Amino acid sequence: MLPDGSLSTCGLANKMLAPEENAGQQCVTTRDALFDACCYKQCSLCDGQGIKWWVEFDLPVEVEVRRNVQEDEGATSTEPNAQDESAEEENEDEITTCSSIDSSLYLDFVEADTQECIDIKYQFTSECCYSYPTYPCGLCQQDGTSLTLLWANEVEYDGKSVSCGVVDNILNAVEQGGTTCDSARENYFEDCCFDKCSLCESGAQLAWDFVVDFEQSTKTCGDLEAIFAAEEVESSSKECNSAKEDYENLCCFTPPIVPCNVCSEYVRWDETVVFEGAETTCRQATTLLKRIESESEECSASMDVSFFTVVPLLALHELMTTIERPSPKLAATNYATFAVAILCLTGTPS
Repeated sequence: MLPDGSLSTCGLANKMLAPEENAGQQCVTTRDALFDACCYKQCSLCDGQGIKWWVEFDLPVEVEVRRNVQEDEGATSTEPNAQDESAEEENEDEITTCSSIDSSLYLDFVEADTQECIDIKYQFTSECCYSYPTYPCGLCQQDGTSLTLLWANEVEYDGKSVSCGVVDNILNAVEQGGTTCDSARENYFEDCCFDKCSLCESGAQLAWDFVVDFEQSTKTCGDLEAIFAAEEVESSSKECNSAKEDYENLCCFTPPIVPCNVCSEYVRWDETVVFEGAETTCRQATTLLKRIESESEECSASMDVSFFTVVPLLALHELMTTIERPSPKLAATNYATFAVAILCLTGTPS
């Protein structure tokens, strides 16, 4: 129950407090009233450590933990429990992993320092948790550079068929330069890693959301990079060289110290303008201008009226006469701000 006497869920109360200052009276009062009822210290399988989410167990954790609890309580009945048999039948096709065990602690609201938490951690921590290495091993790290991981490719690892992504996660838990790391790289590097084509040379930045024409459709520069990964386009391939010739100048740039920002607040994305001798949209033009320095001559030259849609004073006056003031007491200056704000909302934040 909230301090004002109304009923609420803990989740809703938490959302209601989000706009309040942490030290504000409403926040402090509500927290004091609801803290014990709504808050608890979560049981975590691997406190302050990494979790080996890929490790699997033969039995569903619900059944295994239940059996341990029965043994601890001194259960002597040898008769099969109908509920246990039903649970085993329902879960026999499910795979229990360290990840699912940790998730169940959250979903079941298991509190830290309870006997249930202690029992589960005692049973699984040694197999599920690891201390973060100082220099984690990466499967696709070679000669100081990182190649692209073919996450979904399947390989045989420790007698099981697993994805290269899982192998990479397993190696992240061990130190670079160790026997396990070096051996895995030797065995799986060719099947799991490749030198992906990249549009931008080292030091240049990719304009992820810049739109370009690609094979009779429009794609962003980020889409092209994703295509290179999905189709395993090698950096040394003719396809890569051709793509770089076509798109490197459009998609790559050296980040300026202070970008040229033509529009201080809003950009009319779809407004047509002439930029560098060609017709384009304000979105494309302003995006390209953000790649140059604000103090450059090119940036200064771009501050032209052709980049803005000027609203005639008469049109502004007509619009204001059609708007009902939110309050008779609203000051004239605030009213003008209110009307202009509505005009601005026809644009999109830059």
